[in-house]
Amino acid sequence: MAKLTVREFEENMRKIVAATPVDASESAGDAYKRVQELLSDYGKFFPYYFPKFATAKCAWFHIWIAHMLLNHPIIRFLLEWFRGCAKSVHADLGWPLFLKFNNELKCMVLVGQNQDKACKLLADIQAHLMANPRIIKDFGEQYSHGDWADGNFRTKDGCSFNALGIGQSPRGLRDGENRPDYIVVDDADSKEMSNNPKRVREAIDWIQDDLMGCFDIGRQRFIDVNNRPFETSILGGLIDEM
Repeated sequence: MAKLTVREFEENMRKIVAATPVDASESAGDAYKRVQELLSDYGKFFPYYFPKFATAKCAWFHIWIAHMLLNHPIIRFLLEWFRGCAKSVHADLGWPLFLKFNNELKCMVLVGQNQDKACKLLADIQAHLMANPRIIKDFGEQYSHGDWADGNFRTKDGCSFNALGIGQSPRGLRDGENRPDYIVVDDADSKEMSNNPKRVREAIDWIQDDLMGCFDIGRQRFIDVNNRPFETSILGGLIDEM
């Protein structure tokens, strides 16, 4: 997967703006009621803020996991999901922003096969926080500073979003008083790695020791999502051991 270009990122923001018009005539009272309803129901939250991805209703398991994450600050999900069930868009975008706007996320870490792939996955959440008119209308201007291409950015309310490749040192992820409280490992397995059981073992150990060791004390939401495409895999090893 090639690294995302600035032009592609800007084009994505233009598409987001076009897909998410707002009702300028909505009263403040109606807007408040609507936002509270959306924040209490992921099945309504996701299609409203991310209609580009909502080509069908959220599956029951998308909604169930969102509310499990919201209601349980210390939780782990190992999700072996089939292709086409919107793994990344929920784990990397919908669920973390559902948590953020419910004041349950301060520091997200997104882990990919390597730094470039993790940064490309992180770009989508930054684009929505920068350009989505519905998010800006309901929650205010979000983006503060940083760049997905460098693997991190910040929002005005002090939330940080960070990208790592498998095996990279997670030291320094602490942002002020905030340690990671939402970690997602997305599609981290590769054919090359699966052919080397030692590398798979090292990756599993890195996740269990280095990565999860940097969690916040009170909030530790962890997700690994993939479709287990290889017999020897990180996800398979974690399922066996966690």
